Amino acid sequence: MSSGWTSSDTSVATVGNNSGTYGSATGVSSGSATINASFSYAGASAIGSAQLNVNSATLTKITLSPTSGLVAPGSSLQFIATGTFSDGSKQTLSSGVSWTSSDTNVATVSVAGVALGQSPGVVTITAQSGSISGTASLVVESSSLSSITVRPASVSVPATIQAQFKAVGTFANGDMQDLTSAVTWTSSSSAIATISNSAGSIGRATGMQAGNVTISAVFNGQVATGSLKVTNATLNSIAVTPANASVAVGSSQAFTGNGTFSDGSVINITSQAGWTSSSPAVATINPNGTASGIASGSSTILATLNGVSGMAVLTVQ
Repeated sequence: MSSGWTSSDTSVATVGNNSGTYGSATGVSSGSATINASFSYAGASAIGSAQLNVNSATLTKITLSPTSGLVAPGSSLQFIATGTFSDGSKQTLSSGVSWTSSDTNVATVSVAGVALGQSPGVVTITAQSGSISGTASLVVESSSLSSITVRPASVSVPATIQAQFKAVGTFANGDMQDLTSAVTWTSSSSAIATISNSAGSIGRATGMQAGNVTISAVFNGQVATGSLKVTNATLNSIAVTPANASVAVGSSQAFTGNGTFSDGSVINITSQAGWTSSSPAVATINPNGTASGIASGSSTILATLNGVSGMAVLTVQ
Protein backbone atom coordinates (compact mmCIF):
# COMPACT_ATOMS: atom_id res chain seq x y z
CA MET A 1 0.00 0.00 0.00
CA SER A 2 1.34 3.46 -0.86
CA SER A 3 -0.01 6.98 -0.81
CA GLY A 4 1.40 10.40 -1.51
CA TRP A 5 0.66 14.10 -1.67
CA THR A 6 2.00 16.50 -4.31
CA SER A 7 1.57 20.12 -5.34
CA SER A 8 1.47 21.12 -9.00
CA ASP A 9 3.46 24.27 -8.18
CA THR A 10 5.72 24.22 -5.11
CA SER A 11 6.58 27.89 -5.66
CA VAL A 12 2.93 28.61 -4.75
CA ALA A 13 2.25 25.91 -2.16
CA THR A 14 3.87 22.83 -0.68
CA VAL A 15 2.11 19.87 0.91
CA GLY A 16 3.32 17.53 3.64
CA ASN A 17 4.24 13.89 3.01
CA ASN A 18 5.62 13.03 6.45
CA SER A 19 4.02 11.76 9.63
CA GLY A 20 2.18 14.65 11.30
CA THR A 21 2.11 16.74 8.11
CA TYR A 22 0.30 14.46 5.63
CA GLY A 23 -1.99 16.59 3.51
CA SER A 24 -1.07 19.83 5.30
CA ALA A 25 -0.53 22.50 2.66
CA THR A 26 1.56 25.64 3.20
CA GLY A 27 1.18 28.74 1.05
CA VAL A 28 4.49 30.03 -0.33
CA SER A 29 3.45 32.87 -2.65
CA SER A 30 0.36 34.26 -4.36
CA GLY A 31 -1.16 32.05 -7.03
CA SER A 32 -2.99 28.78 -7.56
CA ALA A 33 -1.80 25.21 -7.22
CA THR A 34 -3.44 21.83 -7.56
CA ILE A 35 -3.01 19.57 -4.55
CA ASN A 36 -2.98 15.90 -5.55
CA ALA A 37 -3.44 12.80 -3.41
CA SER A 38 -2.58 9.39 -4.85
CA PHE A 39 -3.25 5.94 -3.40
CA SER A 40 -2.41 2.43 -4.54
CA TYR A 41 -2.97 -1.01 -3.02
CA ALA A 42 -3.03 -4.55 -4.41
CA GLY A 43 -2.84 -3.34 -7.98
CA ALA A 44 -5.61 -0.76 -7.59
CA SER A 45 -4.93 2.96 -7.56
CA ALA A 46 -6.81 6.25 -7.27
CA ILE A 47 -5.97 9.92 -7.58
CA GLY A 48 -7.82 12.92 -6.14
CA SER A 49 -7.11 16.62 -6.48
CA ALA A 50 -8.21 19.99 -5.14
CA GLN A 51 -7.48 23.57 -6.10
CA LEU A 52 -5.64 25.75 -3.57
CA ASN A 53 -5.58 29.53 -4.00
CA VAL A 54 -2.93 31.48 -2.11
CA ASN A 55 -3.47 35.22 -1.75
CA SER A 56 -1.19 38.04 -0.59
CA ALA A 57 -2.97 38.71 2.72
CA THR A 58 -0.61 38.86 5.70
CA LEU A 59 -1.09 37.53 9.21
CA THR A 60 -2.01 40.31 11.67
CA LYS A 61 -3.22 38.48 14.78
CA ILE A 62 -3.25 35.06 16.43
CA THR A 63 -5.88 34.03 18.96
CA LEU A 64 -5.91 30.81 20.96
CA SER A 65 -8.89 28.71 21.91
CA PRO A 66 -9.60 28.09 24.69
CA THR A 67 -8.21 31.32 26.16
CA SER A 68 -7.60 29.49 29.45
CA GLY A 69 -7.88 25.97 30.80
CA LEU A 70 -7.50 23.72 33.83
CA VAL A 71 -5.88 20.28 33.73
CA ALA A 72 -4.47 17.81 36.25
CA PRO A 73 -0.83 16.68 36.09
CA GLY A 74 -0.63 14.03 33.39
CA SER A 75 -3.74 15.31 31.59
CA SER A 76 -3.74 17.24 28.34
CA LEU A 77 -5.62 20.05 26.63
CA GLN A 78 -5.70 20.86 22.90
CA PHE A 79 -5.21 24.53 22.01
CA ILE A 80 -6.26 25.81 18.58
CA ALA A 81 -4.52 28.79 16.95
CA THR A 82 -6.66 30.95 14.66
CA GLY A 83 -5.02 33.54 12.44
CA THR A 84 -6.62 36.81 11.39
CA PHE A 85 -5.27 38.21 8.12
CA SER A 86 -4.97 41.66 6.60
CA ASP A 87 -7.96 41.02 4.31
CA GLY A 88 -10.16 40.22 7.32
CA SER A 89 -10.20 36.48 6.72
CA LYS A 90 -9.61 33.96 9.50
CA GLN A 91 -8.05 30.54 9.30
CA THR A 92 -7.00 27.75 11.66
CA LEU A 93 -3.20 27.66 11.75
CA SER A 94 -2.55 23.93 11.71
CA SER A 95 1.04 24.49 10.58
CA GLY A 96 3.52 27.32 10.42
CA VAL A 97 3.27 28.20 14.12
CA SER A 98 5.66 27.35 16.92
CA TRP A 99 4.27 26.45 20.36
CA THR A 100 5.95 27.21 23.67
CA SER A 101 5.18 26.99 27.39
CA SER A 102 6.44 29.65 29.81
CA ASP A 103 7.42 26.92 32.30
CA THR A 104 7.95 23.37 31.09
CA ASN A 105 8.13 22.16 34.70
CA VAL A 106 4.42 23.04 35.01
CA ALA A 107 3.27 22.12 31.49
CA THR A 108 4.74 21.20 28.14
CA VAL A 109 3.16 21.80 24.74
CA SER A 110 3.59 19.78 21.56
CA VAL A 111 4.19 21.02 18.02
CA ALA A 112 0.45 20.43 17.46
CA GLY A 113 -0.63 22.66 20.38
CA VAL A 114 -1.45 19.88 22.87
CA ALA A 115 -0.50 21.00 26.39
CA LEU A 116 0.36 18.37 28.99
CA GLY A 117 0.21 19.14 32.71
CA GLN A 118 3.37 18.28 34.64
CA SER A 119 3.04 19.83 38.13
CA PRO A 120 0.80 22.37 39.93
CA GLY A 121 1.14 25.95 38.69
CA VAL A 122 0.07 28.44 36.02
CA VAL A 123 1.75 28.82 32.62
CA THR A 124 1.32 30.87 29.50
CA ILE A 125 0.96 28.90 26.28
CA THR A 126 2.16 30.82 23.23
CA ALA A 127 1.66 30.20 19.51
CA GLN A 128 3.94 32.28 17.30
CA SER A 129 4.40 32.83 13.59
CA GLY A 130 7.13 35.30 12.70
CA SER A 131 6.60 38.38 14.87
CA ILE A 132 2.90 37.61 15.51
CA SER A 133 1.90 35.64 18.59
CA GLY A 134 -1.13 34.70 20.65
CA THR A 135 -1.33 33.46 24.23
CA ALA A 136 -3.56 31.47 26.57
CA SER A 137 -3.28 30.53 30.24
CA LEU A 138 -3.18 26.99 31.56
CA VAL A 139 -3.67 26.09 35.21
CA VAL A 140 -2.33 22.72 36.35
CA GLU A 141 -3.86 21.38 39.57
CA SER A 142 -4.69 17.93 40.89
CA SER A 143 -8.16 18.82 42.20
CA SER A 144 -11.14 20.93 41.18
CA LEU A 145 -11.42 24.68 41.68
CA SER A 146 -13.62 25.52 44.68
CA SER A 147 -13.61 29.31 44.64
CA ILE A 148 -11.90 32.49 43.47
CA THR A 149 -11.14 35.57 45.57
CA VAL A 150 -10.42 39.01 44.11
CA ARG A 151 -7.82 41.09 45.95
CA PRO A 152 -8.10 43.82 47.05
CA ALA A 153 -11.80 43.42 47.75
CA SER A 154 -12.27 47.18 47.57
CA VAL A 155 -10.04 50.00 46.37
CA SER A 156 -10.35 53.69 45.48
CA VAL A 157 -8.34 55.58 42.84
CA PRO A 158 -8.59 58.98 41.14
CA ALA A 159 -9.54 59.15 37.47
CA THR A 160 -6.60 58.26 35.12
CA ILE A 161 -4.90 56.27 37.89
CA GLN A 162 -4.47 52.50 37.87
CA ALA A 163 -5.15 49.81 40.46
CA GLN A 164 -3.81 46.26 40.27
CA PHE A 165 -6.23 43.43 41.06
CA LYS A 166 -5.26 39.81 41.69
CA ALA A 167 -7.30 36.63 41.59
CA VAL A 168 -6.50 33.78 43.97
CA GLY A 169 -8.01 30.34 43.43
CA THR A 170 -8.73 27.87 46.21
CA PHE A 171 -8.87 24.20 45.20
CA ALA A 172 -10.70 21.25 46.74
CA ASN A 173 -7.46 19.86 48.20
CA GLY A 174 -6.73 23.16 49.97
CA ASP A 175 -4.14 24.39 47.47
CA MET A 176 -4.16 28.08 46.59
CA GLN A 177 -2.84 29.51 43.32
CA ASP A 178 -2.47 32.98 41.83
CA LEU A 179 -4.91 32.91 38.90
CA THR A 180 -4.53 36.57 37.91
CA SER A 181 -3.28 35.69 34.42
CA ALA A 182 -5.77 32.85 33.93
CA VAL A 183 -9.09 34.53 34.76
CA THR A 184 -11.10 36.77 32.44
CA TRP A 185 -11.44 40.26 33.90
CA THR A 186 -14.43 42.54 33.31
CA SER A 187 -15.66 45.89 34.57
CA SER A 188 -19.37 46.57 35.12
CA SER A 189 -18.92 49.96 33.42
CA SER A 190 -16.01 50.67 31.08
CA ALA A 191 -17.06 54.32 31.08
CA ILE A 192 -16.06 54.52 34.76
CA ALA A 193 -13.15 52.07 34.77
CA THR A 194 -11.54 49.62 32.39
CA ILE A 195 -9.57 46.50 33.27
CA SER A 196 -6.95 44.78 31.16
CA ASN A 197 -6.77 41.20 29.89
CA SER A 198 -3.61 41.90 27.89
CA ALA A 199 -0.22 40.38 28.60
CA GLY A 200 1.91 42.65 30.75
CA SER A 201 -1.05 44.45 32.34
CA ILE A 202 -3.51 41.66 33.21
CA GLY A 203 -5.82 42.65 36.06
CA ARG A 204 -4.82 46.32 35.95
CA ALA A 205 -7.81 48.65 36.20
CA THR A 206 -7.75 52.28 35.07
CA GLY A 207 -10.14 54.91 36.42
CA MET A 208 -11.90 56.84 33.64
CA GLN A 209 -14.39 59.06 35.48
CA ALA A 210 -15.92 59.35 38.94
CA GLY A 211 -18.21 56.49 39.93
CA ASN A 212 -18.33 52.95 41.27
CA VAL A 213 -17.81 49.70 39.37
CA THR A 214 -17.74 46.00 40.08
CA ILE A 215 -14.62 44.18 38.91
CA SER A 216 -15.26 40.52 38.06
CA ALA A 217 -12.88 37.60 37.59
CA VAL A 218 -14.22 34.48 35.84
CA PHE A 219 -12.51 31.11 35.43
CA ASN A 220 -13.71 27.54 34.98
CA GLY A 221 -17.28 28.32 36.05
CA GLN A 222 -16.24 30.29 39.15
CA VAL A 223 -16.89 34.03 39.53
CA ALA A 224 -15.44 36.47 42.07
CA THR A 225 -15.90 40.22 42.38
CA GLY A 226 -14.24 43.28 43.89
CA SER A 227 -15.27 46.92 43.97
CA LEU A 228 -13.49 49.95 42.55
CA LYS A 229 -14.36 53.56 43.37
CA VAL A 230 -13.10 56.25 41.00
CA THR A 231 -12.81 59.76 42.44
CA ASN A 232 -12.27 63.26 41.04
CA ALA A 233 -9.08 63.79 43.05
CA THR A 234 -6.19 65.37 41.14
CA LEU A 235 -2.46 64.74 41.38
CA ASN A 236 -0.66 67.40 43.45
CA SER A 237 2.89 66.07 43.73
CA ILE A 238 5.17 63.09 43.15
CA ALA A 239 7.79 61.91 45.62
CA VAL A 240 10.57 59.82 44.10
CA THR A 241 12.46 57.53 46.47
CA PRO A 242 15.24 57.17 47.20
CA ALA A 243 15.75 60.91 46.77
CA ASN A 244 19.50 60.41 46.50
CA ALA A 245 21.18 57.20 45.43
CA SER A 246 24.62 56.02 44.38
CA VAL A 247 25.53 53.04 42.22
CA ALA A 248 28.60 51.65 40.52
CA VAL A 249 28.96 51.61 36.74
CA GLY A 250 27.05 48.59 35.44
CA SER A 251 24.80 48.38 38.51
CA SER A 252 21.14 49.32 38.81
CA GLN A 253 18.88 51.23 41.18
CA ALA A 254 15.11 50.88 41.47
CA PHE A 255 13.15 54.09 42.06
CA THR A 256 9.59 54.37 43.35
CA GLY A 257 7.11 57.13 42.56
CA ASN A 258 4.37 57.94 45.08
CA GLY A 259 1.72 60.45 44.09
CA THR A 260 -0.08 62.65 46.60
CA PHE A 261 -3.59 63.64 45.49
CA SER A 262 -5.95 66.49 46.33
CA ASP A 263 -8.01 64.24 48.64
CA GLY A 264 -4.90 63.42 50.69
CA SER A 265 -4.47 59.91 49.31
CA VAL A 266 -0.99 58.62 48.49
CA ILE A 267 -0.75 56.04 45.69
CA ASN A 268 2.18 54.19 44.17
CA ILE A 269 2.32 55.37 40.54
CA THR A 270 5.68 53.82 39.62
CA SER A 271 4.25 51.75 36.75
CA GLN A 272 2.27 54.69 35.34
CA ALA A 273 4.79 57.50 35.50
CA GLY A 274 7.02 58.44 32.61
CA TRP A 275 10.65 58.04 33.70
CA THR A 276 13.54 60.04 32.24
CA SER A 277 17.20 60.60 32.99
CA SER A 278 18.69 64.09 32.51
CA SER A 279 21.95 62.49 31.38
CA PRO A 280 21.51 59.18 29.52
CA ALA A 281 25.29 59.02 29.04
CA VAL A 282 25.59 58.70 32.82
CA ALA A 283 22.45 56.67 33.59
CA THR A 284 19.47 55.28 31.73
CA ILE A 285 16.11 54.39 33.23
CA ASN A 286 13.46 51.94 32.05
CA PRO A 287 9.66 52.35 32.09
CA ASN A 288 9.48 50.53 35.45
CA GLY A 289 11.69 53.08 37.21
CA THR A 290 14.89 51.03 37.33
CA ALA A 291 18.01 53.03 36.46
CA SER A 292 21.30 51.60 35.16
CA GLY A 293 24.69 53.23 35.72
CA ILE A 294 26.50 53.82 32.41
CA ALA A 295 29.44 56.10 33.28
CA SER A 296 30.73 58.11 36.24
CA GLY A 297 28.77 61.26 36.94
CA SER A 298 25.44 62.52 38.21
CA SER A 299 21.98 62.44 36.65
CA THR A 300 18.58 63.76 37.67
CA ILE A 301 15.88 61.12 37.56
CA LEU A 302 12.39 62.46 36.76
CA ALA A 303 9.00 60.78 37.19
CA THR A 304 6.17 62.58 35.37
CA LEU A 305 2.43 61.97 35.29
CA ASN A 306 -0.48 64.22 34.31
CA GLY A 307 1.87 67.21 34.00
CA VAL A 308 3.28 66.76 37.52
CA SER A 309 6.91 65.76 38.11
CA GLY A 310 9.07 64.52 40.96
CA MET A 311 12.84 64.11 40.99
CA ALA A 312 15.74 62.25 42.55
CA VAL A 313 19.49 62.38 42.04
CA LEU A 314 21.52 59.36 40.99
CA THR A 315 25.32 59.37 41.30
CA VAL A 316 27.25 56.81 39.28
CA GLN A 317 30.72 56.01 40.56
